[in-house]
Amino acid sequence: MAEEDHHRAINEATDWSRKAIAASHAADEFRAAGNLVDADKFDALAKVAIGRQMTAESTAKGPGTDPRSPERGRRQAQERPGPDARQAR
Repeated sequence: MAEEDHHRAINEATDWSRKAIAASHAADEFRAAGNLVDADKFDALAKVAIGRQMTAESTAKGPGTDPRSPERGRRQAQERPGPDARQAR
């Protein structure tokens, strides 16, 4: 089941990446045509899609891999050698 979730998250990240690129291109076209209101709307959509892409990528990597994740911070703290380990060298 975990492998299915992994593949699903990868596919989701790819889909959001495509959507972000499409929204960004649309924003560029609107901006070139002088339509700044719609350009800003599509820029905002691209940012949302990029955020969702990043979330899906983080999910695909597994728990504790998101740099904003409290779990990642706890895991890194546990992996660091303590002062006693440094003195023993």
